[in-house]
Amino acid sequence: MDSLSYITSQQARYLAEVTSFSIKGQPVPEILLSKLATLSTILSSSYLGAISQAQDLEKTFTYLDKGTNDERPNVITYYSPSLGLSFKETHIYSGSAGAFSLDKIVRSKV
Repeated sequence: MDSLSYITSQQARYLAEVTSFSIKGQPVPEILLSKLATLSTILSSSYLGAISQAQDLEKTFTYLDKGTNDERPNVITYYSPSLGLSFKETHIYSGSAGAFSLDKIVRSKV
């Protein structure tokens, strides 16, 4: 599992206990089942995938050397208000003024 996947083994076991109308033999209201099904779908997809596919995805950009000929993206933050999840991409460059090249993109949870 990659570092940005966020379903835990405990969550997976809990979701496996959910049946069509009961959890450990106890009745479950239908509306709760619907919410659990949605939660299961989100948890089983990757952290990045859940945010990237969100209908309310917001992206925020920060730049290095803003306003110059060397302006380039530094950090892109992806956020979904409805999911309450976010991650960022940090861009790492090498080179010098006028000749920067992108070497690496590091993704991490915020």
